[in-house]
Parts: sequence; C-alpha cells; structure tokens
Amino acid sequence: MSILRLIGICITCPRIPLARVAQLYKPSFSFLFLNNRPKTNAYPRDYEKMANLWHPEYTFADPAFPDLNTLRSRAMFHMFITNRDKSKMVVTHTTAAIPGPEENTYVTTYTCDYLYGAAPVHNEIRATIEVKDGKIWRQVDEFPLATWAKQSLGIMGSALKLVGMLDGVVKKKAAERLDGWCAKNEEFKGKE
Repeated sequence: MSILRLIGICITCPRIPLARVAQLYKPSFSFLFLNNRPKTNAYPRDYEKMANLWHPEYTFADPAFPDLNTLRSRAMFHMFITNRDKSKMVVTHTTAAIPGPEENTYVTTYTCDYLYGAAPVHNEIRATIEVKDGKIWRQVDEFPLATWAKQSLGIMGSALKLVGMLDGVVKKKAAERLDGWCAKNEEFKGKE
C-alpha cells in the first residue's frame, strides 16, 4: 500500500493509542509511525518483513493495479521490493496516519521516488488502510495517474491521456508485468 501511518486509535482497545500498542505488541509495525516528521525508506526492505504485517486476506489496489487479490497483492510487493535497488526506489512517509471514515481505517500520505526505466518518477500517494485482527487487511492507494504517466512515459503518457486510453493501457501493461513476474517466481507461479 504498501503503505501506512496508523496513529491515534488502537486496533484492539480505543483507550490505548495504536502507536503504543504497536511498540508493545507488534514491534514490526514501528515503521508505520512518523512521530510528526517525514520518514524516508521506512518500509521493510525485505519481502518477509513486509508480509508479516499483512492479514492472510490482504488486498491492494491503486490506479495501475486495481483490485488485486491476495496472491497478486503479495506478488506485486514482492516484485517492487526485489527490484528496489535497480529502480532506486525511495519511500518517504509525509503525514502520520489519521483515523479514516470507517472503523479500523486510517489515511496517510507518502511519496515514492524511483526510476521507471530511465525516467525519474516522483509519485505522491494517499493511502487508505484497513486493519483487521491487528494486521493490514486492505490498502487502497490513490495518485494522479496522468501525472505519473507524464513522468514515466513522457509524451506517450500525455498522448494516451488526450485520446482517453491512459487508464486502460496502464492497467493492461501493469497486469502483464505482474503476470510475467508471477510466471518467473515459484511462490506465485500458476496460482490465482
């Protein structure tokens, strides 16, 4: 969502701040809290640590990867974390989580800077995270796809937006990339 500033309300008891519970009960959640300052590269750098934060039914969605099921959500993060050094990805949490509109939901923002091929991308993301059983159950990231496309695809991204094909092309290419990743990795190969 990735993705991920949960602060203020406790998952299990509304009288105990979530940040305190995270420190005492779930030390692996500590990267989710900003303490009112930006935190760069706070996400776990390895897939296993990230996966330990997720509920068994974890799902992810964003404009490029809409409505991924549990396996594909995990595969997408595996792909991104594994390629982190190649893409020079830097994640910076920009706001602490605040309670969202629904119970057990939190809203936060972060930036993600990386190379898409040779093109530098600065993506500002708003994440809505839903927690279940003390784990991240659902994450929905929002960002302006047209801005992302202009940075990552250049003139082609702008042209696709003009002719109304941007959403479809990006989703198709993202799905193909994830399919290719799944086909090459035994943990995700041939499973849906």
